[in-house]
Amino acid sequence: MFMVAVATIFRLTNSQVAAGASSELSSVCRAEGRFPDPGACEGYLECVAEHEGSPHLAAHYYRCPSGFFHPGLARCVAQAQGEACPPEGVEAPRLARRTGQLGAPVRSPRHDLLCAGQQGFACASCTQEVVCAGREAYLSPCAADTRCVADVRFSGGVCYPRWPRDNCSCTAAGQVMPDVYDHTMFLQCTAPFKPPNVFYCDALHVFDPETLTCMAAPALPSCSATGVFPVEQACRWYYSCMPGGAGQWYQGYHLCPSEKVYSQALGVCVEPRSLAAGTPCSTQRKMTNFSCNFWQLLLVFFFPKHIASICYPV
Repeated sequence: MFMVAVATIFRLTNSQVAAGASSELSSVCRAEGRFPDPGACEGYLECVAEHEGSPHLAAHYYRCPSGFFHPGLARCVAQAQGEACPPEGVEAPRLARRTGQLGAPVRSPRHDLLCAGQQGFACASCTQEVVCAGREAYLSPCAADTRCVADVRFSGGVCYPRWPRDNCSCTAAGQVMPDVYDHTMFLQCTAPFKPPNVFYCDALHVFDPETLTCMAAPALPSCSATGVFPVEQACRWYYSCMPGGAGQWYQGYHLCPSEKVYSQALGVCVEPRSLAAGTPCSTQRKMTNFSCNFWQLLLVFFFPKHIASICYPV
């Protein structure tokens, strides 16, 4: 009887401590977004509304994989910068801080490209979030009831409980679909309404959503400038180049839908006939004018297909 009473008191005490800690963390939330933890340099809070339009915000605690969370930049940085750290002696509650964590983020060099700019968070896939620590990417899985979405309130990608249902939602077992964030992977469903499993194509392959297969990318030119460029020998393909520092380049490759080609001028995939005549991959014929004398015209009359060899282009 004594042991039961002690166990009951222990559970009640823990519940009260957890509730108090959770309440203190939630008090930091004034709006949806990411905010620095007032008690730890390396910590930050994700404040998420319990449902659409709800004034009640749930606070989830996370820690930067390395470095510190900078409140002005809303991202993890290599070292503390002034106001990024709390005053010495401030100790925040530790108990409720595991509410948002499914495990420590895992280093992922293949996603470093997403951290090359000023972005601190991104979506590696619809079920995986990228946390940037400087220029290094770390993968963090989303909870089963969330999907990764791009949201300006969170300065990039965030695992969020409300997402577009036509993306990353399983409707049948065995369903295969592309990932909206990474063309080198695809998703496969084991059951309706369950989170899909993520699969990667082999190196230098891209998932084709029309054939539901991974297609080998053509040989790509070396990067020499920042931008997005068409692959002239393979019109559906295009590639991106971004400097990675120390003379290195991040290169990505992409695939247009069938019967479309990449337009560098517009930055989108278009119908081949919409490209200017004479440009690679255009189906429009380039008009050429010829200068012919009387005898040449006579020959062209009988051999019109050979005008280019009979007359002179102008």
